[in-house]
Amino acid sequence: MKRNIFLITAVLFFAAGFLPSCSDDKDKDPVIEVKSVMFKLPSVNLSLGDEEKTFTVALTYTLEPAKASNIVSVNWSSSNTEVATVSQSGLVTSIALGETTVTVTVQVTDGKTFTDRCIVNVVSAPISVEDVEFITEEGLIIPPGGSTTLQYQVLPEDASNKSVLWESNNEKVATVNQEGLVTAVSLGTAVISVTTVEGGFKARYTITVKVVVTGVELEPLSKTVFEAGEEVELVANVLPEDATNKKVTWESSDPEVATVDDNGKVTAKSVGSVIITVTTEDGEFEDACEIEVKKTDVTGVELEENTKLEIPAGNEVTLKANILPANASNKKLIWESSDPLVATVDEDGKVTAIDVGNAFITVTTDEGGFEDTREIEVLKISVLGVRIGNIGRDVTNLFKGLNNVYNLTASIAPSNATINTVTWESSDTDVADVDQTGKLTLKSVGVTTITVTTTDGGFTDNFMFKVNEFSFLDRSNWSIYGYNESYADNRDGGPGWSSQAPYDGGARITAILTDEDGQFWHASWSDPSTDYPHWFIVDLGEATEFDAVMLRRRTDNGGTAKGYTIYTSDVANPPDNDRWTNRGDYTFDPSTNDRQAKPLASGTVKARYILMYFDEKHKGSSNYTMFSQFGLYKRE
Repeated sequence: MKRNIFLITAVLFFAAGFLPSCSDDKDKDPVIEVKSVMFKLPSVNLSLGDEEKTFTVALTYTLEPAKASNIVSVNWSSSNTEVATVSQSGLVTSIALGETTVTVTVQVTDGKTFTDRCIVNVVSAPISVEDVEFITEEGLIIPPGGSTTLQYQVLPEDASNKSVLWESNNEKVATVNQEGLVTAVSLGTAVISVTTVEGGFKARYTITVKVVVTGVELEPLSKTVFEAGEEVELVANVLPEDATNKKVTWESSDPEVATVDDNGKVTAKSVGSVIITVTTEDGEFEDACEIEVKKTDVTGVELEENTKLEIPAGNEVTLKANILPANASNKKLIWESSDPLVATVDEDGKVTAIDVGNAFITVTTDEGGFEDTREIEVLKISVLGVRIGNIGRDVTNLFKGLNNVYNLTASIAPSNATINTVTWESSDTDVADVDQTGKLTLKSVGVTTITVTTTDGGFTDNFMFKVNEFSFLDRSNWSIYGYNESYADNRDGGPGWSSQAPYDGGARITAILTDEDGQFWHASWSDPSTDYPHWFIVDLGEATEFDAVMLRRRTDNGGTAKGYTIYTSDVANPPDNDRWTNRGDYTFDPSTNDRQAKPLASGTVKARYILMYFDEKHKGSSNYTMFSQFGLYKRE
């Protein structure tokens, strides 16, 4: 422990004599002779120094008479220079612990000498107080009227001044005297403080005054064998009666046999034996008792529903069975339906109505084979209406040449109708035909009405539409803007598309203008693949009218984009030029090999250049796009 050593210099001040000057001058004052010399104090204490600090004391003497003038010399000496030395001016320096005598000798003109002695005690330098702490283990508990002395230590252990003061912050709970003796007065807590006189360092100790628990006892039960469902409340007596903390916890060794709640109430559950244990919070004292649960025989079973149940087909209802008596040990049940084609029942008694008719649901006890039965009548759910789904009633035009086949759907209301079959019919099968699965096939230009009719109730829905003819435009004079064979191995591409890196076998951008489905454009073939956006620009050779755009994915590969944006222009531009006209966003299904044609939202467009742009929002399952065909349609 680091100590702070302070330089202490003790100086004893005396009226000092003066050596007179010698003179034969008869005009001088008469000589005053020394009669005695004396230190004022017979002894002094001097602190021991160290390598960094030196402790000294300056000794002086008093002459009698004070104005004596016949002094020849003054000499100083130490009887033990290993303890302290003294200079001829009377300055004493400590050397080591111990005692020495410093002598002053005054010689006068006639040869006489006068002396006095001062005892110098060299002692250790005072050690300052740095802290104080309790050494009594924390958590001390005292009963009312009890007492204890708190142990503490002033730091450092060799501190010079170890005086302390004691105080309690709550004398109604505990008092403390100046010897550290704490006396408990009443229940509660009090903080005892000890403070050093030097430095005012303080330590605190919390005293708890309470009556501690010494044990717990369960009151005897009148019986220890119970049937399932019975309850008994256990009583635990915490000792002593006046214990401060009487909280306890309860535990069952097997909750499947019997449970116990926070108040000690035991509920018998099933056959077996169980140990119920009570434990005090204070001290964790325990007591326990054994509870036995005996078997209760089944005498019957009853279904709560006592009349025939009517359930619409497709609906569910759960039957409730009560085993008799209610506390029977074996509660296992077996459920069965007389006709699972009409209604089924699961192991929990949940009945599902399957088809119109009647069935009997029987519940049987596992023990004793007792039964009860209820009749279930499954009712028909009638159709209330029908609506054609995915095409929509507002469709007025379909375009032959783009998509010639549509799969129609019909939604029956309610959705759980017992009979949910329909029939389909076209008013003009030369224009469009529909089979009984809802498959619609466009045949020729004209107008027809498609009608769906429910088998149950004959409800109908229909929509009328016109079939328009679309033709596929010739691509022989088209080209890819910016394409150059010399770029064929440059994955950064030219100005007209995002990559020209070819796949071995023909993954070039020009492949999209052919009918060769085995060849395709791969936006980023080499590793690492370039991320979105991707694009290509088609030059139609001249300004051309068109109404729809077609793309086809790379055959049997779904890693391409799931959408795109169409831009048009009459002037060749890089993709980021502002001279492009946005023709809208369109979706693409990468899961099919079919040609996917999308009519333009703006209707007929006339342009020479078409920019197909695949942005981050169109990204599919990979970082690239792959297409085998691009084309345009014109409405006839």
